[in-house]
Amino acid sequence: MTEAMQPDPARTQNPLTVSDLNAYYGRAQVLFDIAIEPVAGAVTALLGRNGAGKTTLLKSIAGAADVRKVGDIRLDGRSIDGLPAHELAGHGVVLVPEDRRILGNLSVRGNLRLGRHAALRGKREPMTIDDVVELLPNLRALLDRGGTRLSGGEQQMVAIGRALMGRPSLLLMDEPSTGLAPVVLDDLRAGIQRLAEKSSMTILLSEQNSAFALGICAHVVIIDRGRIVFAGTRDEFVTDPELARKYLAV
Repeated sequence: MTEAMQPDPARTQNPLTVSDLNAYYGRAQVLFDIAIEPVAGAVTALLGRNGAGKTTLLKSIAGAADVRKVGDIRLDGRSIDGLPAHELAGHGVVLVPEDRRILGNLSVRGNLRLGRHAALRGKREPMTIDDVVELLPNLRALLDRGGTRLSGGEQQMVAIGRALMGRPSLLLMDEPSTGLAPVVLDDLRAGIQRLAEKSSMTILLSEQNSAFALGICAHVVIIDRGRIVFAGTRDEFVTDPELARKYLAV
C-alpha cells in the first residue's frame, strides 16, 4: 500500500468543524447528527457504500442549493451556515463534483482560468496556471487541448486544477476515482498526494473505492445510512478488518 501523506504538525487549527448536522432532500432526511472535524493540512477519506450519504455531506458543507440542512458548520471558527456555494468558494471552500463539469468549448487552459473567480471573490491571490501545473504536472501537455478531447482521467485532473486556481483552504472531492482505469488511478493518486505534500490545504474526499482512498489519506471517516460510524486514523481503520466487512462490503 502506498504510504499516505501525514499532516503537518505545525497546522493545528481545524479549518472545518461540523456538529449536529441533519440534512434533507425535501422531507426525506438523509444525514443524522453528523459531527466531523477533518484534520488540518491532511487528507481525510469519507468512506461508505453507495447511498450512505457521502455526497450529501460534501454538498452540505459546500452550500449546495438542493440540500436543506440544520446544524452548525464552521470554517476557522466562524459560522458558514446558510452561505451559498459561490460565497463559500470565496471563503476558500471548493467542491470538485463527481461529474467534473468540464466545458467542452474551452481549452484546458480556459477551464483552469474559470477557477480564479473563487479567489478573486474572496480577495485572495489566485494560483497561476504554472502553480497548478507544478502540483499536477500531467496537465502541462494538455493546456491547449479542447475540453471535448479529454479522457475521464484528464477531465478529473482538470477539475481538480480548476479548483486549485481558487487557492482553497478546504478542498472537497466527490468520488474522484469514478470510472477511471487502474493506470489512470495511479496518476490521480500521485497528483492528490502531491497536493498533500506541497500545499497547506485540508482535503476531504468521498470514495467508494476504499483501496484508492487508503493509498492517499491519513484519516478515515465512515458514514453508513446517514450516520458517522467510525472516525480515526488510517492505521486504526486498516487494523480492524471488521469495519470494512460491516460497512463497506457490497
